[in-house]
Amino acid sequence: MNFVLFCFLVWQFVNPGAAFDIKGRLDLKVRNVSRHDISRTYFNLYRIRNPNDDSEWDSYSQSSKLENINGEFTFSDVPIDTGINRTTYFTLHSHSNEFNLKPNRILIQIVGNGQDQEPNLSAFENRFGREYFPSPDITYPETLNPLPLDSANRLTITTMNKQPYRKYIKIRNPGILESGPIASVLRSKFKLAGVVTVIFLVLFPILLEKFDPETAKAMRQEKMHRENAKYVSK
Repeated sequence: MNFVLFCFLVWQFVNPGAAFDIKGRLDLKVRNVSRHDISRTYFNLYRIRNPNDDSEWDSYSQSSKLENINGEFTFSDVPIDTGINRTTYFTLHSHSNEFNLKPNRILIQIVGNGQDQEPNLSAFENRFGREYFPSPDITYPETLNPLPLDSANRLTITTMNKQPYRKYIKIRNPGILESGPIASVLRSKFKLAGVVTVIFLVLFPILLEKFDPETAKAMRQEKMHRENAKYVSK
């Protein structure tokens, strides 16, 4: 029995890995989370490597969804290194078909305090398009903004705005205003201006005759005088 206990202690010393739960909560601010939101929101967790750390590591990923209308979600039994001052890094990606979430990517740092002690979890805003870690080759590297945890030591993800409406249905038989020569004229401001000018020149005499017959008569007489003057001069 003592030999088995001794082997177990040696294994724990050589391989100080353990499982850890990473918890979070979605805060919509203006309202509670609905069942519809639960079905259209999910999170992905990936283990990443610090480029300044040359130790061996195993890739790991896990997906999670909202668990209830309180917006809670959990990544259960995440493998971490519980050795003293040993650090494990993860990146959390947030996705929603209803909202633009922030931060959309979170860098998670878990520092071990020994096998029987609770590790320390820290989180930082790590937006898409940026490196996970500031490059050591940069003179003034960018610092990551810390992300505060709530009283239950959970990550808090909020919303920026509602996602724009997406039109997934494509009309197979568009109308004459969406395809063909008429649509081509409507889409081009130069063609449209030319058509409007031609229509105006055609309708102007008709409208003038209807609303101001005296002016129309004077214009016709003036035109006749000019025509007669041409023949007289010849």
